Amino acid sequence: MPHLNRVLLLFPLLLLCTSSSPAQTVRPVIVQSYQKAKELRDLCREYIAGMDAIRRIEKPTADAVKGAACLGYIKGSVDGLNLAIHNLAGSGMASREVPKSFNACVPGVNVDELIRVFVKYIDSHSGELSNMAADVVWRAMIASYPCPAK
Repeated sequence: MPHLNRVLLLFPLLLLCTSSSPAQTVRPVIVQSYQKAKELRDLCREYIAGMDAIRRIEKPTADAVKGAACLGYIKGSVDGLNLAIHNLAGSGMASREVPKSFNACVPGVNVDELIRVFVKYIDSHSGELSNMAADVVWRAMIASYPCPAK
C-alpha cells in the first residue's frame, strides 16, 4: 500500500480520536483576597479551645478543621519570616543594615506557643484586625522574640 493511501486511511481515525475527547482548558488560580488577621484570630481561638479541652481530658467542642487551618497558617507565616531573615542575612548585608522590622529570633518552640503568641498580640492590637494576617503574625513574632542586642 502506497504511503499516501496509509496516511489517507489514518487521517479520519486521527480526526475521530481528537474530536471525541473534549478540549481541556487550563484555568488560572485566582486569589480572591488575603486572609485578614481577624479571620485568623477566630481560627486560632478554635485551635486553642480544642487544645485546652484535650489538656483537660475533655471532648473538644472546637472545630478541628479551623484549628488545623490556624496551625498551618501560623507555621507557614513563621517559616516565611525565618526565610526572609535568612535571605537578608545571606545577602551580604551587615546585621546593622538588616531592617529593624526583621529583628526577630524565633526560637525552636512548638506551634502551639506560636499560636498563643499571635492571639495574645492581636488581642492587644485590635487596630490590626483588618490587616493582612501574615503581616500581623510577623509583627507578633518580632515583638515577642526580639533578637538579643550584640
